[in-house]
Amino acid sequence: MVEQVGEASYYGKGFHGKKTAGGEKFDQRDLTAAHPTLPLGSEAKVTNLETGESVEVQINDRGPYAEAGTSTCRKPRPKRSGSTRKTARRR
Repeated sequence: MVEQVGEASYYGKGFHGKKTAGGEKFDQRDLTAAHPTLPLGSEAKVTNLETGESVEVQINDRGPYAEAGTSTCRKPRPKRSGSTRKTARRR
């Protein structure tokens, strides 16, 4: 298991329907995320440390390309863009 603490960024509409690094079309309604090094297809748990709310996502793209980000999430995203904890495990 890998654990990281950092900030997650978000992207949506402008990328909807475009191809991801995993080869599939990006769907902003899916629970997916981008990460620079986790294996494509692995699962990650993203938690908002302020609220304790979590969401399970699948890594299907590379990034983030936003400054100082640890991952890029799709909808639904943590309610506040603050620190998030990501733990990932390979499928």
